[in-house]
Amino acid sequence: INKRMKKFLNLLGQLIFLNLLFIISSIPVITFGAGISSCYEVIKMWDKDIEINIITFYFQKFKRIVKKVLVLNIIMLILGILFIIIFIFLWNQEIILAKIILFPFLSSFLIILMTMSYYYYYVIDKIEEKNLDIIKYSFFKSLINIKKSFIILLYPILIIILFILYNIYIWEFIIVIGFGVGFYINFKILRSIY
Repeated sequence: INKRMKKFLNLLGQLIFLNLLFIISSIPVITFGAGISSCYEVIKMWDKDIEINIITFYFQKFKRIVKKVLVLNIIMLILGILFIIIFIFLWNQEIILAKIILFPFLSSFLIILMTMSYYYYYVIDKIEEKNLDIIKYSFFKSLINIKKSFIILLYPILIIILFILYNIYIWEFIIVIGFGVGFYINFKILRSIY
């Protein structure tokens, strides 16, 4: 096996393992943000070719950040549930105007929230500021880097489309490696911004 192939297979194995760590640490749901941030920190070490024990490093970062992001995670979870409820309600309505007006508004809100959260979880461990200041900073960064923000959203959109078309196969992909690949792509994009 040539050097490139060996490096690719090594990265693939690491991403599968990182994906598993993220899923395990996100089982309580409200801890998903600390998991995302920890994934970014692990990938940063790989990017710098620094040897780490993935499990130890991941959970050290996770423990350090879990309390800091907990409130935002709960708010985002509530907003996500509200979005789903409103979406289902609108979908079942006979009033076309409600769908035409509110659906783009809700979708835009979700897109802004998702994009801002990617920036937020990337910088949360790097900036020693209050949570509200980091949220404002992340929102600002996501808006001034709008092209890269849309590139960040391409992966989740692709996953949603594939999920609609190939339900079972995409679940297998997500469980095995899907989150890890997403965080790796986002890390590369976000690193070019900061």
